[in-house]
Amino acid sequence: MKKEWFRRIGLGIGITLGLFAAATMFAEATRPYFHTSDFFRSGPRPPPQDAPATAVATLFSIDGDFLADYGTAKARQALEMTSINNMDRAAENKAAGQALVSALAVSPIRSATWLMLAMLKSRMGEPSEKILQMSYLTGPLPLDAAITRIQTVTTASIVSEDLRLLAGSDIRTILMHDPDYVSTLMKVYKQATPDGKTFLLEATQPLDPRLAGVLKRTD
Repeated sequence: MKKEWFRRIGLGIGITLGLFAAATMFAEATRPYFHTSDFFRSGPRPPPQDAPATAVATLFSIDGDFLADYGTAKARQALEMTSINNMDRAAENKAAGQALVSALAVSPIRSATWLMLAMLKSRMGEPSEKILQMSYLTGPLPLDAAITRIQTVTTASIVSEDLRLLAGSDIRTILMHDPDYVSTLMKVYKQATPDGKTFLLEATQPLDPRLAGVLKRTD
């Protein structure tokens, strides 16, 4: 009796491991070739793909990288290739948001994925401040992504002092690593809300008073 019990347990474990291996192989075979790191790249990027098999693979995968790449591809479709039809636009935004949330549920330490989710929320007119805070708290971003994040912050309603403090890190990243930072921050400033412009002036004044003066003169 005891042997039979162990045999059944062993069989169950074997089947589970086999299914997991099959799901992993299927996910690898259908992995998007547009990756999270491609989303914020300023140069040429891989074209988008819409593979139904990839969507099926996400239902069984617990691979954070795979789910994040799929969510990134969906976010790109929603943010950059949106249909003119309002219903289609809403459906694209919802599908992309769900894909990003699924990736974060498995692997939450993903600053870029949080940022993409915040961009979607802002586009839909939904609160994004807490999501933006998570983007800052889960790690640094490369320069191109930091520029996008500060654009997202300054075009949203900035309420929290915590978010203002966190967003200052993007300003410092741009000043240190962007050789054309004046032009970059002028573009950000022109697109910003009145609150966003106030934040940019307050953040740049102690770091680069000359830059703050340049930004102020663009009004």
